[in-house]
Amino acid sequence: MIERIAKILIDHEAWDSYNPDAPSARKYAAAVVLWLLLARLRLGDLVRSDCPLFSDSVAAAITWFIATRVAKPISDTLGRVLSQGVSGLGPLCVRKSQ
Repeated sequence: MIERIAKILIDHEAWDSYNPDAPSARKYAAAVVLWLLLARLRLGDLVRSDCPLFSDSVAAAITWFIATRVAKPISDTLGRVLSQGVSGLGPLCVRKSQ
């Protein structure tokens, strides 16, 4: 799920290039909501606190999106933070049960 959210958020065109009622825009908005919910759990038992998807710079880009409804900064920030893509992000971010 974490990798899928990252892939959706990197595709800013899904939001920026379409009418907000388009299915791709709805999927993008849903990914932002899921990001917010997972960010709330970041310091809990589900998501590791050092997960790059929930870095301060990505959080700032998500906040910017909510304020401006422009998704490109999320894509740019995720591109920088994740560098080589999102492959392997799930195992990196999900806290192992003890």
